[in-house]
Amino acid sequence: MKARYIAAKIAQASDYFRELELEDQTRLIERYNQTVELKNLTLLPSKKPTKMAEMNFFRWLVVQTWGEPSADDLLEFLLNRGRIGLLV
Repeated sequence: MKARYIAAKIAQASDYFRELELEDQTRLIERYNQTVELKNLTLLPSKKPTKMAEMNFFRWLVVQTWGEPSADDLLEFLLNRGRIGLLV
């Protein structure tokens, strides 16, 4: 459930990141790269990121921006998904 919650927040994290000044984006990327153990997951300014690296970055950004989801966050997410399913 936590993975689904974070995946659902990725679009929000992407929008947030794109709204930031280039300097702030660069700082976040540098912080992220310091946490990455696998070289193929690092982001380099001179190269287009792989899809895997980009998704890993945004998962990291979700947690950095909004923190680890609480039990209440996960429950609300689950209940909202259920309501959306009922509306379709």
